[in-house]
Amino acid sequence: MSFFLLNYNRKTGAVGVRTFHDEQLALRELRLSEAEKSDDSEVVLLMGNSEDDLRVTHARYFKDAAGLVRDAAEDM
Repeated sequence: MSFFLLNYNRKTGAVGVRTFHDEQLALRELRLSEAEKSDDSEVVLLMGNSEDDLRVTHARYFKDAAGLVRDAAEDM
């Protein structure tokens, strides 16, 4: 398992992803990122097998609004 630190900008939809294999280092970077984040951003630490898996399970961070609406419509 790896740890993925996501910095998501709510206004622009831009996401930065950093990968860690050490939990303590990931948690330290999470705390630092949270202290530096703006009001328009989210900082999230996720654990998973791969970034590709996260793009499926946490698609809201990786798709624009149109893509999320399209996916929701397909699920109906």
